[in-house]
Amino acid sequence: MYASIPVNLSIDYPWKTKKQSSSANSQQTIFFSPIRATSGDFKYSNCVGYTQLIFYNSSNIIVPIPQKLLSFNHQVMALTLREKHLSGTISPHVGNLSFMRFIQLMDNQFHGEIPQEFGRLFRLRALNLSINALVGEIPANLSYCSEMVTGGLKRNKLEGKIPIDQLSNLKKLGRLTLFSNNLTGEIPSSIRNLSSLIKLTLDFNNLEGNLPTEMGLLEKLAMLTVAANKLSGKIPASILNSLTLPNLQLLYVGGNNFSGNFPTSITNASGLEVLDLPDNQFAGQIPTNLGDLTNLQYLNLAGNLFGSNLTGDLDFIASLTNCSNLRILSLSYNKFGGNIPRAMANLSNQLTKLFVGGNQLSGTIPQGFGNFVNLIQLGLELNSFSGIIPRDFGKLPNLQGLRLDHNDLSGQIVSTLCNNTNLYYLDLSFNHGSLPPEVGKLIHLVDFNVSHNQFAGDIPISLADCSNLENLFMQTNFFQGTIPPNLASWKSIQQLDLSSNNLTGPIPKELEKLQYLRYLNLSYNYGGTTLTSTMEGTGRLISCHKN
Repeated sequence: MYASIPVNLSIDYPWKTKKQSSSANSQQTIFFSPIRATSGDFKYSNCVGYTQLIFYNSSNIIVPIPQKLLSFNHQVMALTLREKHLSGTISPHVGNLSFMRFIQLMDNQFHGEIPQEFGRLFRLRALNLSINALVGEIPANLSYCSEMVTGGLKRNKLEGKIPIDQLSNLKKLGRLTLFSNNLTGEIPSSIRNLSSLIKLTLDFNNLEGNLPTEMGLLEKLAMLTVAANKLSGKIPASILNSLTLPNLQLLYVGGNNFSGNFPTSITNASGLEVLDLPDNQFAGQIPTNLGDLTNLQYLNLAGNLFGSNLTGDLDFIASLTNCSNLRILSLSYNKFGGNIPRAMANLSNQLTKLFVGGNQLSGTIPQGFGNFVNLIQLGLELNSFSGIIPRDFGKLPNLQGLRLDHNDLSGQIVSTLCNNTNLYYLDLSFNHGSLPPEVGKLIHLVDFNVSHNQFAGDIPISLADCSNLENLFMQTNFFQGTIPPNLASWKSIQQLDLSSNNLTGPIPKELEKLQYLRYLNLSYNYGGTTLTSTMEGTGRLISCHKN
């Protein structure tokens, strides 16, 4: 399933409606409370001369738009009902407001179909029906709204094909947001007729077929998102060319069935800031001039077939040092082989997320990661790295999540990490090494996994200082001695697995105080003395088998 890395790098054009007093100027606003907006209590003659209607729902009462009001004032230019928790269907009488320029009904609970009568609003410039529960097809007669600049229908339940052939009359349409619906069919070549498009979002639908090459004619296009559909084929070179799309800044195509080699023409899209290609069937090598995209801030190539499991697969990393604003880089779950190039240490110090897990990388992890002082998440899991964790891993003051699991790392694995006191997720499982006593410095740890290593000795009593721990997995090691009673100081522990070690003695009675503990596994400990439980019958899942 496609899952884009969270990133706040999108072109957005939020609605901005200023509340103006009735005496401010000729563009006046009238506000309705839920009670005053009823046919029995409101004098509709008061609407004359007002150009904008904003319905308040201050008492959390769901009130429909009065139909009598909708058919009365032909001077109304804007209808605003944003985030008012309103439900019901949208009245077709809105189509009688022939002077309407702006309709903002987003983030409510409207259901039913979009009224066909909207096609009468030939002065309409902005239509925002996003984040509702609207069903049915997109009305083709919206093509009569030839002044429309913004069309927002995202996060509804709309279905059927996108009526691009009919909507091609909307020559001024700059922003069309249709993501998170149930739209089907192909993207027709007539998309080229929407020549003013700046922003087109079609992700999270059920669209099929290829991307039409005619998209390359949308020379104003700055943002194109078609992620999480059923699209296939190759990405047309016309989309990835600064000559045809000189303004393209954001491209999201992840979670489809696109194939072929990495589109080398993409290096021509010189203004590109976001390139999101994950979870497709792309293959081959990454061009070594990818760094020509000097404006790149976000690069996600995860979940493809890039690389050849050989040395040199990551040679393109050197060129990315030209991308001084690069903040997120994901190369995980491909077929990259060889070592991590030392040039990786020269990447932008603006990096906040770096993922290279799930490849065939080997050798030691080079020094230089300490340069990434803004790094928040780092994933190196599921490779074949050996040696020790570089000491400069302890120079990442903002690091919150680290995965080093399923490698062949050795040495005192955690000692170099204990300075990263903001860590809340740390997975070191399936390696080799030892656990130092100062592990308790990681006071913000929530999830800690050191299972399937060769850790020996006593369980560090300093672990009790990790008071926010919720999940601790230490199974399949060589820990010995007794379970420290001070672990009862954990406030939030939910899962604790100490199985398959050499622990001895009774389970400390103090552990009964762990009120959120729902899973405790102490099975298969062979320290010579049987572990016994005084916690049976507490409604928790406790396993002490074969102790």
